[in-house]
Amino acid sequence: MELKIKNKKSFMTFMVVVITLSLIVEALICLGFPSWLYAVLMWIPAISAVIANKGRLHCFRRCKLKYILFSLLLPFIYIGIPYIIVWKVFPDSFINQGSILYVLIVITLGTIISLLTALGEEIGLRGYMFTTLNKEYGLNKALIVTSLFWCIWHLPLLIWGSYMNTTPIWYRIPAFILCIFPLGVVEGLITLKSNSVWPAAILHATHNNYDQVLFGQLTYGEKVGYFVSETGIYTIILIWFIAVFLYLDVSKESKNEKSI
Repeated sequence: MELKIKNKKSFMTFMVVVITLSLIVEALICLGFPSWLYAVLMWIPAISAVIANKGRLHCFRRCKLKYILFSLLLPFIYIGIPYIIVWKVFPDSFINQGSILYVLIVITLGTIISLLTALGEEIGLRGYMFTTLNKEYGLNKALIVTSLFWCIWHLPLLIWGSYMNTTPIWYRIPAFILCIFPLGVVEGLITLKSNSVWPAAILHATHNNYDQVLFGQLTYGEKVGYFVSETGIYTIILIWFIAVFLYLDVSKESKNEKSI
C-alpha cells in the first residue's frame, strides 16, 4: 500500500516514532519497571502524531452530545452484560464490596481519570492515523489497518508482560485480537460520524474503567477471563455485533449521501 506523496513523509515519521518509542517502553514494562510507564506508553501515539504533523492536530472538534452519550453507555452493553451473566452462572464469582454510591463514584471519577491516558492513544490512532488513512484509501482500509495496528501494538504486553494474564497465552492472544479489532472498528466509525476524537477517547476511557476498575474489581474466579473482559467470549460476541451493526449503518448513510 503506497502512500500518496503529500502524506508519505509525515505518516512514515509517525509510524517510525510510535513503533520505536512503544517498543522501548513496552520492553521496560515487561522487565518489571514501574507501572506508571503504562501512562507513558498510552501517550506515545499522541506524541508521535504531534511530531509527525509538526504540532498541527485538528481532531479536537466539538461534536453532538449524542456521540458522547453513546460512548459513555456502550461499554455497559459489551463489558457489563458479560460480567452480569458470569455472576449469574457462577454466583461465587461476585464480590459484594460496594454500595450504589461506590459504583457511582467509580463510574464518574474513574472514567475521568482513565480519560487522561486513553486520550493519548486516541489522538494518535484515531485522530491522526485513522483519519489520514481514511482520506487516502477509504473507510475499509483505514478501519482494517488502524485496528490491526492497535492489536499488534498490545502484543508485547500480552506475550511477555502481565496484561490480561488470567488465561493461557495460546487462548489469550487470538481472543484479545478478536475483541480489540472490532472495538477499533467501532472507535474509528464513531470518530468518522462525530468528526471528533472526543467520543473515541471517552469510549476508550469508559471501556478501561468499567472493565479494569468497576466490574473487574467485583469479580473473582480462575476461569472468568474466558467469558469477560478483553479475552472473554461473551465480550467478543457483543462487540462484533455492535461493530457490524454500526458499520452497516455508516455504509448505508454513505450510500444515501452519494445518491442525493
